[in-house]
Amino acid sequence: GKEPGRAEREEWESLRAAVEGKPVQAYDMNGKYRANDLVEHAVFGLGIVLLVVGPNKMNVFFQSGKKLLRCQ
Repeated sequence: GKEPGRAEREEWESLRAAVEGKPVQAYDMNGKYRANDLVEHAVFGLGIVLLVVGPNKMNVFFQSGKKLLRCQ
């Protein structure tokens, strides 16, 4: 099979290309975000919002992997 992480890395590359040129916002847990927003996180670096899931949570895809973060 594929090496672990390779599919995710390819997914990251294609998403990253798709949002090229969009403005990047500093991540703030009190911020409001939508899918495909770009955020800069102090620890994880550049991330792409995949989905806002319910109240105050969103899935963000960082180069190091997907994380669930707080938001408004």
